Amino acid sequence: MRPFNKIFVTSLPRCATVSICQALAQLGVPMSHLGKSYPPHPGEEPLGAHHDPQRFIELFEQLSAADYDLHCLRAARGLADYPACCLERLEQLAAHYPDSLFIHVARDADINAWLQSTERQLVGLDLLDAFQDDPLRRRFMQVMRGFRKETFGSEAFVAESYKRAYLRHQERIEKLSQRAPERWLIFRDAGHLKQSGMRRLAEFLGLTTRGVPFPHVEEHGREASAAFYKALIEGTVRSQTGIVPTRLP
Repeated sequence: MRPFNKIFVTSLPRCATVSICQALAQLGVPMSHLGKSYPPHPGEEPLGAHHDPQRFIELFEQLSAADYDLHCLRAARGLADYPACCLERLEQLAAHYPDSLFIHVARDADINAWLQSTERQLVGLDLLDAFQDDPLRRRFMQVMRGFRKETFGSEAFVAESYKRAYLRHQERIEKLSQRAPERWLIFRDAGHLKQSGMRRLAEFLGLTTRGVPFPHVEEHGREASAAFYKALIEGTVRSQTGIVPTRLP
């Protein structure tokens, strides 16, 4: 394996961040995604939720105190999703962990597909949160919305604002990657991951794939998507991206 400090996956949410974490874990590189460990710690479920609320809140509190010796990165070799996609925070993390590597996945081939996926997930999560009485869950969602605002300029999903933020994010990643291109692996289209994702990850890290296929992980989005479609069918929400209320997923 090539030498590196940490790996930061700078992809925006709904850009295969969970699948990348799972793929890296299969290659022997443990990752942290919204506080959840890949591979899971003993006693954790291997699938299901893509986050660990307590650890994610702890991560946010450390960052708020300008403490970049993140507890989640003591065991993990990398970090994905928030805060790695918040580029101001990424600069701070990269300075604290020099000689790190960066992986980025875009969905430029069909931005509207990304917008629809994001709408389903974010609106669905907010709908589920409205019925939660668990203080830990509520605090977790407060942190998530704070990171959303940093990344997209709005806690709530606003299609045009999120599209502009997506395009701006890709432009900034392009400029960042030009500083040290040998430290960046960029997938221009998430659709290429199934065919070449595992091979390119392994080559980037100086590893062999051992014939392991690239994972496609979707279980974590099903509950939020179901909540969104239910509300869409009932008429309590309207899609901003043209999603048709035809059926539950």
